[in-house]
Amino acid sequence: MIIKGFNFKSNKIFSIILIAIIIAIILILVSFYLVHLNYKEKTKVDILDILDKKNILNAKSYIAEYSLNIVSNKNQNNYDIKEVYENNEGNESFVFEIKNNNDIIYYKLKDNNLEISSTSQLNTFKLENYAIDKKNLISLSTFIEIFKLVESNENQNNFAKISIEYNDNKIYYSILFDNENKDKINTDVYNNYISILSDGVIVSKLELSIDKETLKPLEYRVFDDKGSSYINILFKNITINV
Repeated sequence: MIIKGFNFKSNKIFSIILIAIIIAIILILVSFYLVHLNYKEKTKVDILDILDKKNILNAKSYIAEYSLNIVSNKNQNNYDIKEVYENNEGNESFVFEIKNNNDIIYYKLKDNNLEISSTSQLNTFKLENYAIDKKNLISLSTFIEIFKLVESNENQNNFAKISIEYNDNKIYYSILFDNENKDKINTDVYNNYISILSDGVIVSKLELSIDKETLKPLEYRVFDDKGSSYINILFKNITINV
């Protein structure tokens, strides 16, 4: 009887200890999850607060050097580009230096004047006092414009949505387009940018990745409706003035 009683008590004590350990583990896991969640949300808020003040999304001007890769059905084209962008209270100006082999083509766009020249050509093409569409998918300024427009109207906009993801030392800003949405024609994004979002290729996503520490762009990609990136920009150097 003594031995049986001892075994019963030992088993009971073991069961109590086991249950206590399991409860402790559950509490630790829950606490860890909540702490991690709070840290992630706090980090997200802190990062966005910094981005609002310092990074490319609020650039008044920038000088960017990057390599551009454009993929088509038959081939790929690569260019080295230097882009100078300025926005003076809504008055935008662009300068593109496009290197292709041994030739450099210059595009200068300010107000409604366009000037095109080349190192291999003696002539300079000028177009003045003409309604020029300044929007193009290659320029970071277009991504910035669309991002801000979607961000300010996201609750009333079913055509375009913003996604922000964090991966290692990178932050990914994405603008997702629902091209099947029947209400898209009533949105400012669609009406203002349809000329470049469906010009030959239907755009499904714009994605900009930036360095989490320096807050400078690393890569910018444009995706078609099949989910493949056909415009790929890799930034070499960029100077931002906010």
